[in-house]
Amino acid sequence: MNPPAKTIPVRHFTAVLARNAAGHVLLSRREGRALLRGLWELPCAELSSPATASDAKKLLRHIFGHAPAVRRGVEITHTFSHFRQSLRVHLVRDPVQAEILPPHFAWVPDPAALPLATTARRVLTGHGLSARD
Repeated sequence: MNPPAKTIPVRHFTAVLARNAAGHVLLSRREGRALLRGLWELPCAELSSPATASDAKKLLRHIFGHAPAVRRGVEITHTFSHFRQSLRVHLVRDPVQAEILPPHFAWVPDPAALPLATTARRVLTGHGLSARD
């Protein structure tokens, strides 16, 4: 008889897919000693429960100093060896840009040219913004 399968904890995240008037996508680069260090991803924040539009607006307020309107996008699930990531993506079109972005954030004209985290690549590809693997 096989032992029961190990339960993998679920970690909830909110993310935003923001595009400016020029069509550039807002991305953030993982820094420090974090998992996936050096990869580019959608701006995101870990939460204690499933993400809502309110959570996305809090994240945007942190980045831009205000919270533009958001539309609910897709939910992506990605399994790592030690946890399952549940990522709720909210869409933002042409936000009023902050004078200065926080460190490690950038408006990117061609996200496919950067090393992307898998979840970011999946979301961007689904929106026709990244054709490369």
